[in-house]
Amino acid sequence: MCQQGLGHVLGLAFGIGPALTEGEVGVLHPRPLEDFQAAVARLPFAVAHRDRPLVQPRSHDLGDDVVAIEVEDAGTVDAGADFDVEHGRDASGFRPSGRNWNDPDVSPSLPAAVVFDNDGLLLDTESVWTRAEEDLFEAYELEFSPADKQELVGTSAEIAGGILERRLGQPGRAEALIEELNVLVVAELEHGVEAMVGARDLLEALRERGTPIGLVSNSPRVFVERSLQLAGFESHFDVVLSAHEVAAPKPAPDPYLEACRRLGVAPSPEVVALEDSPTGVAAARAAGLTVIGVPSVAGVALEEAHLLAESLLDTTIARRLVL
Repeated sequence: MCQQGLGHVLGLAFGIGPALTEGEVGVLHPRPLEDFQAAVARLPFAVAHRDRPLVQPRSHDLGDDVVAIEVEDAGTVDAGADFDVEHGRDASGFRPSGRNWNDPDVSPSLPAAVVFDNDGLLLDTESVWTRAEEDLFEAYELEFSPADKQELVGTSAEIAGGILERRLGQPGRAEALIEELNVLVVAELEHGVEAMVGARDLLEALRERGTPIGLVSNSPRVFVERSLQLAGFESHFDVVLSAHEVAAPKPAPDPYLEACRRLGVAPSPEVVALEDSPTGVAAARAAGLTVIGVPSVAGVALEEAHLLAESLLDTTIARRLVL
């Protein structure tokens, strides 16, 4: 095993085989792992530096210059050994090798299940919410700004109520304001909703393969079910869960933990969650899942996601889901 503290891993375990001697260079094999520990099956475990800041482990960030590392004090460990892994974004010193971390020789394992967020991830319901939010602000003679949207996206009813209280100058009326917003958004939904680009093909590919599929949303169940009906997705999921059905909504892990329980899978990095908001990313990570962030609102960063994709058509998603 290489010396502790040589660098930061950013949520990836690097298994290198065969075992290397000190100073040898090997191909990097990234794979998801839990936030702070990794089980390594008799493979050297390396932590290294990179020569410039790394914001996210995306394929287009890691592409051509993160692929080989120099190993010091290489060795092996017993299967199931645990390591404390430090997270950070100030790693430096990777040596370019001209090969991509998505090398076809490095194949991710099939996911045990895939769990989707709804609003803005699978369906373009975020625009429905935006129109309802604009109507609510207009009723109080205020303008709904992009900053307001960034603050509200993906939040639970409790958090959103507090934001609305403050922004609309209506202290003590959080619950009433959320009810007003829910009425507006359900009415707006009846004008129709479109699937996000690539959503239908992605769901059908997973269903055809037999991968368990779940949906987890912070929105009220009546909104979730109606939006799925309008998009023709009501029969595509093994489990549909509103965060209103559990003790705590996202960003708590409860919705994802309950979805995994209903799907019959253990919450682990082998379960992949797709999210478009920091709230959702935090919830899925807290549940121990591998998270792919797919931003849908300009200005919203998903820095804590394990992987980032520009859309559901991004090859990063297809590769991680082995499609």
